[in-house]
Amino acid sequence: MLPRVKDMQSDSITKYKDVSPFTHHAKHCKNSSKDVIAHDILIHDKCDTGALIPPDLSPTDANATPSASSVLAMEGDPEFAEQCCKVTV
Repeated sequence: MLPRVKDMQSDSITKYKDVSPFTHHAKHCKNSSKDVIAHDILIHDKCDTGALIPPDLSPTDANATPSASSVLAMEGDPEFAEQCCKVTV
């Protein structure tokens, strides 16, 4: 469960221009294990994360892609499927 906005103490964005990713770190006021950290890339010097919580479309949906359907993502990437299995077991 994500922390509530009022429970966040501060946040920061660190840009790494030499390699083009960035990190957004939102610190929880009481419990560092509830910090929210997002990594992604800079596009035209702007932070772009895409969807942080992608839709989980049915594989039969016309708009379903590996980035929008967990079933297609796991079918298309055995390493990703293995990591998901380890995390949920």
